[in-house]
Amino acid sequence: MTMNVRNILNLLQEAFNYPQYNIDSAINDDEKAFASQLENIIKDSIDSVLTFENYTTLCCEDNTALPETHAIEDFHDDFHEDFHDNDIINDNKKVKTMIDFEYKEKAVQYWHSGKKGKLKFESVRSKFKKIQNIAMLYRWEMQVKEGGTRNTKLLEISKYVMQQFQNAHLKSIPIHDIDIKRWALNARNEVKLPREFFTASSKWIHNFKIKHGIVSRKINKFTTQTLLSKKGDLVQEANQFVSKIREQISLLGADNVHNSDQSGFNYESHAGRTLSFKGTTKVECLTQSKNSLTHSYTIQPIVSASGLLKSPLFIVLQETGGQFGPVVEMNMYKAENIVVVPSKSGKLSSDLAVQWYKDIYLSVVDEQSVLCLDSWTGQTKKNFDNVNLEGKDVNIFTIPAGTTGMIQPLDVYGFRPWKNFLKHFSDLIILYGFDVTCEK
Repeated sequence: MTMNVRNILNLLQEAFNYPQYNIDSAINDDEKAFASQLENIIKDSIDSVLTFENYTTLCCEDNTALPETHAIEDFHDDFHEDFHDNDIINDNKKVKTMIDFEYKEKAVQYWHSGKKGKLKFESVRSKFKKIQNIAMLYRWEMQVKEGGTRNTKLLEISKYVMQQFQNAHLKSIPIHDIDIKRWALNARNEVKLPREFFTASSKWIHNFKIKHGIVSRKINKFTTQTLLSKKGDLVQEANQFVSKIREQISLLGADNVHNSDQSGFNYESHAGRTLSFKGTTKVECLTQSKNSLTHSYTIQPIVSASGLLKSPLFIVLQETGGQFGPVVEMNMYKAENIVVVPSKSGKLSSDLAVQWYKDIYLSVVDEQSVLCLDSWTGQTKKNFDNVNLEGKDVNIFTIPAGTTGMIQPLDVYGFRPWKNFLKHFSDLIILYGFDVTCEK
């Protein structure tokens, strides 16, 4: 399916072309975040089939391994006391021990092994010391006929639900409490546990999630069927690319292999959470300027495989008309370790990418170097063909599309702590009243 982005934007504009939507206001963080998500959806869906997900889903707190399953009780008001397992042995230390179902099966089988019928109770008890009375033996016989005790059936239900949960989680399918309830009721029918003794109540679901480390998580990325089906291929492509770069590192050294990428930053950014009194419904946070929360700039750092951040840093500021006015030019902060340029959007264009490559990258690398870039069309090898390399040998490697989140150093290790530091920095400016203006 091929889609024209311009047509999509025109349709959206037409859909919201009503007076109630024609309201002028400053752009807030929620609107900016939603616009970013919408941008990603459109980009991801150009040649693929979309799967839209809800905003929250259930997932394990530890995704590295399937947690051990546990039998979860489902007590409710009309629970029958006579259905409780009474097969608990108290030793001299008053420690309660649940009798294993396999032990019960062996005892019942031995009881029925007599040539002329059942063996005497004393004979069975002499071999199976945990039997306390004949009533317990008859109860074990009934449990064996029914396929297990209540506790073993509850454990089977938990195992079934956990397996269904893991299967759905691996497929990136959104999961909610109602799904856990549905799986549990299906399992109840399979193990033939009477419905009056198990309803998969809200309390049972709550206890099941706690016991197995399952929590609700906000979905922070939309995915597509195409990307999911290609996930294995993407991992393989990523591994192959990493192997190639490791070869280059062994040939040229870690100091001569670089990664560069662009990332947008708000002029002022805060953590988004703060301490407050319990029960507070309206939490306000002071900011230097609402404008600075919605206007952004772009940086394009260069980092080597040895972990060295190259200087200067390329910064793109948003300016009307794409040019600095004389007043801005005169008052702008200048330093040796930054190069600041303007653009209408505050983002890199293909022309600015060429300027960065010519003025920044070539000035900080040695005679031979490797540059790893993502697949953005504005910075492909072809775009740099007309740049005078001044005798330098630069080998550009394009990181496979869809793998940057897995293997691109600045995506994996760089920008998140960078942005977290700026949030912390903005918070401290407000907290201690430092004479620093974030927009300047």
